Amino acid sequence: MYNVPNEPIGLPAVEPINMTVALRLTEELCNAKWEKHTGGDHYILPIGNALCINAESVTRTVFTKVKIIRDKVTSPTPDVDAVLIPSLVAIERNRPATGLSSQTTSAVLNWTLNDRMNQPIWVASITGEGTALFPGHPLSKNSARPQVEGLLKDLFEKSFQEISTARAIQEFAASVQKRAWRERPLGLSRADKR
Repeated sequence: MYNVPNEPIGLPAVEPINMTVALRLTEELCNAKWEKHTGGDHYILPIGNALCINAESVTRTVFTKVKIIRDKVTSPTPDVDAVLIPSLVAIERNRPATGLSSQTTSAVLNWTLNDRMNQPIWVASITGEGTALFPGHPLSKNSARPQVEGLLKDLFEKSFQEISTARAIQEFAASVQKRAWRERPLGLSRADKR
């Protein structure tokens, strides 16, 4: 089993988008792993927890308020404006022809932002990869960890950039703010002041 980092990558500070988002972290995502059986050996890369930690970190950096939903069926609370759903599409590792080469781990993460009625607002697929010396290389000490660190950094920096700058998300957030402004309680009338 490979050693996977369980702390979020560093992200730049930005002005968050003023919106309450429920982040749906499914068991499927949080328990995701890459497995390979080769010649009697069994390799496992348990990456799910790191994916969920970083998905939460990105979401909390991009939006003003975040609520976590840890299953596929729970409905968001009424104060939630949208639901953000990350899902792992694929994770692969190449096997170099020789032990003196580099190995690459790559992953594709889908992000979907739905409104409260479960209608899609925005969808994106992000591909990330990390490369390091193949673990059998004489200069390699633990190249699986730098590979995974590189993968997580690439995948979630790209996710952060995409989510924080997506025009559809910006426009939806603006419509949420307009709706909130129209629905706000009005001040006291003269009769109420007496």
